[in-house]
Amino acid sequence: MNFIKGSVESIDGGWLFSAQGLRLSLSASVGQGLSKCNQNDVTLGVRPEDIKMGREQQPGDIEGTVFMVEPVGPVDYVDMMVAGVKLMASVDPGHGLVHDSNVRIRMNSEKLYLFDRQSGNRIA
Repeated sequence: MNFIKGSVESIDGGWLFSAQGLRLSLSASVGQGLSKCNQNDVTLGVRPEDIKMGREQQPGDIEGTVFMVEPVGPVDYVDMMVAGVKLMASVDPGHGLVHDSNVRIRMNSEKLYLFDRQSGNRIA
């Protein structure tokens, strides 16, 4: 799982996670437990299979750069830098990605997890 240290803030009735240059809108279900925690001290978790990659820009995509591709059989793990944050995604083999490939990623907001950084407990 990718773990990203950051903070959350309430914006226009929704929630936004921020870490370095990365900003992600959170779903209502993820945001439910946020009122009970220190919102400036959270860790976001996202599994590699819940990061979708493409080369063509789609609304809400975030740009990144591949720095390693690791074939492991039924999937390839792709390590990339996205807005100053290191992330790993799993993709089907044969994608054609190599070192320094530019990619666009998106994350399913229903598949994001938040943890209180102090206690390690899951918030949402």
